[in-house]
Amino acid sequence: MPTAFRLPPRPVHATVPRGKAVDGLRKEFTHLTKQNPNGARVIYVTGLPGTGKKTVCYQYGEEFMNLGGDKKRIVSTWNLETPESLFRSLCDLAVMMGSPANTETVIRRKCQLMSKRIKTAKRIYESKKMGYKLLLILTNVGQQMKNLRHYWPQHGDEQWGDTQVLLCVDDVGELGLANAEINELSLNGGLIESQSLNLLNKLSGKKDDEDGAKYLLRELNYHPMSIAHTAIFLKSVLQNPDNAGFGWKDCLIRIEKLKMGTVGHYNTKQSLALTSILEIITLFRRWPSTGLEALTRF
Repeated sequence: MPTAFRLPPRPVHATVPRGKAVDGLRKEFTHLTKQNPNGARVIYVTGLPGTGKKTVCYQYGEEFMNLGGDKKRIVSTWNLETPESLFRSLCDLAVMMGSPANTETVIRRKCQLMSKRIKTAKRIYESKKMGYKLLLILTNVGQQMKNLRHYWPQHGDEQWGDTQVLLCVDDVGELGLANAEINELSLNGGLIESQSLNLLNKLSGKKDDEDGAKYLLRELNYHPMSIAHTAIFLKSVLQNPDNAGFGWKDCLIRIEKLKMGTVGHYNTKQSLALTSILEIITLFRRWPSTGLEALTRF
């Protein structure tokens, strides 16, 4: 039975099952385990903000916790924004593995240097790892942490034991890794059309005008966060009965007007939603192909 878990927060666009990506992760971890059953298996989950990296990890984590086996299972989500956040994540994992609740406080009092604190928290994990099957979800990789990779599991590293690792990052190239080190799942391709329609309908409550919806989705590159923001924007507009005829193509017209600085008479929340959509669309159209998509079968 599962013992403990700390999954990433669920974003607004996490309502659609990402079965294809989750299945791909499962198959790749099986393949990597056959290659090296004693070392950490690391998969980089990449994509622009809002493509669903944490959503996919969340759904894989739920599946991981429900699997059987002879070891107790733990899912631990780490924040790699700073050395301090990494230390706190390690202490949280130590507590989930049976250490006292005041482990973080004890280590802080004992060790003054952050590097020593991290090493001490890591040693607790190393002393307990044999009794557990772990999934680590690493998120929010900060700029200063990119040069401190030795603090978290690297692919094939046997000191981390029987551990699966999902590392969420916008672009794996930012970490300075060689191509040979990379097992990558890129989510930049967006959702498939049926998933996109499901998400759009569920968040907006609007189920008619399917042709207009499909046109909108193509313009949004099937990008989950853009779809979610657009759906929420439309739902808020339709709360006013005078806007009953407002549809998906009208949303795109408003986005085009936003580019010219003429948003129209909408409240601040609606304007922010439109701004987010525009920024994401612009990023997608400028995003270069990295050529690093090793797991193309996803």
